[in-house]
Amino acid sequence: SPSVQLLASASEDGTVRLWDTRLGRAIRCIDAFDRAAVQLVGWGAPKGALPNALWAASGKSILAFDLRSTDDVLVRAPSLVQAFPLEEDDEISALALHHQGHSLALGDDNGGLHLFDITSPADGAVALDQRAKVDAHSTVLSALAFRPQSPRDLVSTGLDCRIALWETVDMRKPAWAALMTPNSDSLSTTPSSSTQQSFNPPFVHTLDCHPEGRYFAAGLGDSSVAVYHAPSRSLCRRLQGHTAPIAHVHFARFHPELLLTAGNDCHVGMWKLPELQGAGKSGKKARRKASASGGDRGPEGPDGGDPSNPLQPNFFLPHGRRINCLASHTHSPVFFVADVEAEITFYDTARLDLAAPHADGLQVEDDADDDGGTMMRFEVV
Repeated sequence: SPSVQLLASASEDGTVRLWDTRLGRAIRCIDAFDRAAVQLVGWGAPKGALPNALWAASGKSILAFDLRSTDDVLVRAPSLVQAFPLEEDDEISALALHHQGHSLALGDDNGGLHLFDITSPADGAVALDQRAKVDAHSTVLSALAFRPQSPRDLVSTGLDCRIALWETVDMRKPAWAALMTPNSDSLSTTPSSSTQQSFNPPFVHTLDCHPEGRYFAAGLGDSSVAVYHAPSRSLCRRLQGHTAPIAHVHFARFHPELLLTAGNDCHVGMWKLPELQGAGKSGKKARRKASASGGDRGPEGPDGGDPSNPLQPNFFLPHGRRINCLASHTHSPVFFVADVEAEITFYDTARLDLAAPHADGLQVEDDADDDGGTMMRFEVV
């Protein structure tokens, strides 16, 4: 969240909860969904029509909450409720908020992509004005992300095995698209297991953009993760280490070179990507240099960004339960795991050595592990 210490989660129990990451517990419950499952949640930009709002999608409806409006622990009335015009059996399947606060993108179960302008009329209310609707994918649109540092770029993924890059000024067709094919190493083993996985199609389940904007990662159903260099539209990596479909991917906000991956094998992978060396402040200088020399020609790294060059995860954490979502802290080396239970798991990586791969993985105990990582669970109270 913009306040750094707050974490938001959505649940099938029909609530959104806010967690204080310092106290390690839920401090607020939003119950405004008529007991319907809440499938998506996201924070609005500090600047925009509704600064620092918490947005949530439930069924066909999109809701926004101005958390400054009440001090009550339980919030029952949203600041905004808007029905979403979908087919009878369709629901909202993806949500993305623009980092400048003026746009909202939604995906649906039928592959539709809906782009809205967030407006604030004279009466002070907030409204969504639909700017575009396109049939982006032939089946469920699984994930959306606006590309940081590129205000017109929007990335979408679908269970039709496609990834598409859209320019929001012209949504008639994607500026670029890729059809994922099964990874040739899809029957490889994990660093911590000798068990082979069964074959799964490369449905694209999850997506995240690096905060610096030049790279994005997509988690696939064949247990691999595709890492792309956005300016050149080129594949940098096809990471292989999980033995089940990828549930979530997340670029760590506390480390500019670290990608976190979660699979249905109940493991979290931590990958230090050579392509991301120099990201962050130095990455901005690199972009200016590339622009002055004629454009960003593609990824550069110690191995040249060769997608066929295998890369092992630096750590492979056995979480023990099926994972739904990952998030990370901006100013502290910690990340959070939401799984099938009603609690959030907190991993502190401050003392982990990310300099070299650990082939045997990181064996995490209840409170601490031999490598120095620590784990806590935030429980609903």
